[in-house]
Amino acid sequence: NKSFDEVKKSLNNEVDNLLSISNIKPRLRMIALYAYAQQNNYLVMGTDNQDEYFIGYFTKHGDGGVDLLPISKLLKSEVRMMAKYLNVPESIINKKPSAGLWEGQSDEDELGFTYHELDSYLLDDKADIRPNSVAKIERMHKYSMHKRNKAGMPLSIDEVLKRKRKE
Repeated sequence: NKSFDEVKKSLNNEVDNLLSISNIKPRLRMIALYAYAQQNNYLVMGTDNQDEYFIGYFTKHGDGGVDLLPISKLLKSEVRMMAKYLNVPESIINKKPSAGLWEGQSDEDELGFTYHELDSYLLDDKADIRPNSVAKIERMHKYSMHKRNKAGMPLSIDEVLKRKRKE
């Protein structure tokens, strides 16, 4: 992709972490999606399911930069069930999940646990989950909180004064 190559080149090799470089692609897609959406008076829909949203498995200001998250309350397994109901081809339903950030990348290899384990965790059924997977899931949830919250803003002077008066 020419845009990706130009952005990468402009960084003058100062950014060389694979994940940092790879996250440029979804951020460029977000720019294109918002240009198209604005031109047509549309909203940008996200594809994050409950599993991905819970652990922050999306690029901040990339595929996470959307207006609506219509399937964010569906587990990964429920998304697959819905796809079957809608007659989505089996080749798509059974395709190994991948964020497509680099060649050969797969979600489960990168995460270190399966979507089945993550679904089980979210259903509070930890019987099928390896103990190290529970720890990884909880760590990812904790450290991705900033992705699920809007940017913090300081209190206004009026708000500070109101709080002081109440004390």
